[in-house]
Parts: sequence; structure tokens; C-alpha cells
Amino acid sequence: MNQMQSLMKMLDCALLKNIACHKLAEIIYHDNKNNCFDILKFSKCVRETYSATYNGDNLMRKVIVYAAANFDSLAHGLLNSPNFKEEFKDHGDFLAAWISKLAKKWRKGATNERAPFPA
Repeated sequence: MNQMQSLMKMLDCALLKNIACHKLAEIIYHDNKNNCFDILKFSKCVRETYSATYNGDNLMRKVIVYAAANFDSLAHGLLNSPNFKEEFKDHGDFLAAWISKLAKKWRKGATNERAPFPA
């Protein structure tokens, strides 16, 4: 994904960004549907996405936060990961967005197991 983001930045191409976001969403949705999340792989994806994007360009960030908040198996896997603190210590932006999304979800009392496209 990092190579795609570099090319996208170089070409300043919104289409490549949208393709990358939809591909990421498809992968996350597939992993959720098959209950095969790899927490370390997802953690790496968070790190790479947040280091390669900025706060105002947050479509990919929204995909990741949406998935982490709305797919219970992923959220539980992240929270129960023995490396959670170490993996996310430098990603306060992700954690703040994730907690905010979780809080909204819990206030509504909703679970949502659909494709991880941002609202």
C-alpha cells in the first residue's frame, strides 16, 4: 500500500487514492467476513497509513477507523493484543478517532457488520 500512496502523491491523483481506499476496504471486509484478522498486519497498516497521510486527507484513515470500531472481532483483537500499547504508542490520532467512533457506536447501542466504507 505504501508504494501506491507514494505514486498517488507524486501524481496527485484522486482516482488512485479512491482505488487504494476501496481496495483496503475490500481486504478488511474480506478478513472480517472470514474472521481472519491479522492484528499485527492491521497494526502495520495503521502505522503506514497514518505516517503517509495527513489529517486533512483522511479518507484512508476513515476506512481504518471505521473497521476498527465496527467489526467487533477486530476491535476485540486489537484491545486484547499483548503488543497493543507498543504498537499504537505513537498513533494518538488513530486512537482518538477510534475511541470517538466507539463512543458514538456505544451511545447508539449499535453493531454494524457491513463493508468498512466511511460514513
